[in-house]
Amino acid sequence: MLLLVEQLPFNIKAPVAEKVADHFWAKGRAVRLYSEFCEDNPIRINWKTASAAASIASIHSKDYPYADWSCLHLLPDTLTIIEARLIQASALFAMLNGEPLSECIQMPGKILESLSEQTELKIILSLNNDPQGYLDQLSAEKINPRINWLYRVFAQQKWFQEKNLSPEDGMKALLQHWQPVYEKIIDQLPESTLILQNPEQDWTAACRQAIDYLEADCVNQNNYRPVSDAGRIGA
Repeated sequence: MLLLVEQLPFNIKAPVAEKVADHFWAKGRAVRLYSEFCEDNPIRINWKTASAAASIASIHSKDYPYADWSCLHLLPDTLTIIEARLIQASALFAMLNGEPLSECIQMPGKILESLSEQTELKIILSLNNDPQGYLDQLSAEKINPRINWLYRVFAQQKWFQEKNLSPEDGMKALLQHWQPVYEKIIDQLPESTLILQNPEQDWTAACRQAIDYLEADCVNQNNYRPVSDAGRIGA
């Protein structure tokens, strides 16, 4: 099974993918977790500090690496979790690079079309219906080193530079601009997609909802193998 998890943009406290991995690992399920910032994520985005801005700038709708998805190697009897690649590292990054919104919106659908027809797919998305409250939360967390790093990285992108905004004001403006685009993308995804409303208000409940969503499909799988503490297949 392939599980694609999309957190709210810029949220560094999004534990859904990790909690799902831990839950099924503890039950004996083989799990392979590719978090947003891990270097071995098969969908190529280089998040090393020196090249993060350049990596984002390389994402365009016309030359996006759809082949990474069509060549994705999924191990049998394994829950493979990929975080923040379906939408954030495709449509959002392309929008940051000044791509037409109509082309950005189509990118996640093209990604899903690139997957093998045999892929058992599940999608979990986070959605916030209180953008201002979420923006206030981001501002309160700006002292966190990763938030400050994200401010610096995104400030180098075309979308920010054209508007001549400070990193913090630019990220707020971007989130407000992104919200309707994100909702249009969601409308095009499979009906089975799980949408977590305002998960940052209660991460425990959101994680439980995600686990329940997957439980019926995973509980009867056999041939389990142990995984390492990091969530990747052990030796």
